[in-house]
Amino acid sequence: MIDAPETAEPMIQTCEGRWVPARFVKPERLLEDQLVLGLRQKAETLHAAIVAFKDDVLGDIDAFKAVIADRYGVKLGGRRDGITLTSFDLMTRVQVSVANTMTFGPELIAAKELIDQCLTEWSDGADDRLKTIVMAAFEVGEGRSLRVDRVLELRKFNISDPKWVMAMQAITDALTVARSKQYVRIHRRSNADAPWEQIVLDVSRA
Repeated sequence: MIDAPETAEPMIQTCEGRWVPARFVKPERLLEDQLVLGLRQKAETLHAAIVAFKDDVLGDIDAFKAVIADRYGVKLGGRRDGITLTSFDLMTRVQVSVANTMTFGPELIAAKELIDQCLTEWSDGADDRLKTIVMAAFEVGEGRSLRVDRVLELRKFNISDPKWVMAMQAITDALTVARSKQYVRIHRRSNADAPWEQIVLDVSRA
């Protein structure tokens, strides 16, 4: 962003980065600009608070788990797993869940080549449904990446061909965790028979 020029006259920046006198802009556009930038500042402040809150929650839970582990003389590793904690009156619970985003390594290239060889060697003996599933598994989606679930579905087929078996092993070896994300959810209820109600921290769902 280019700094505003030093002038006593109010200036406003365009999308190209140029600064123009505010008097050349319609009053309603200036008002809209002030409103949007003000709301953005509030949103960024709230976002920072939520990030800090999540860090506090995970830190407090890690400390609690360390106390429990110390009681039994064990040492916890660095990995964070999912956990559910409940208040003594069973009216409040805190859940931490872990979601892993999976991707494939270079071994998948070998798997695809082995599968292609199988389909070629089987020729007309290959099941049409299997051919369709294989082709769909290796299609690139809108995000320019493979659908992990479709590729893993190939491992469900009980095929004894050595090349197919090796291809399935290559798929397993190629599977890696690209990203691990933790989710914190806090629920409450009015009595033991009432359904759990999540305390919503997502502004779009509040």
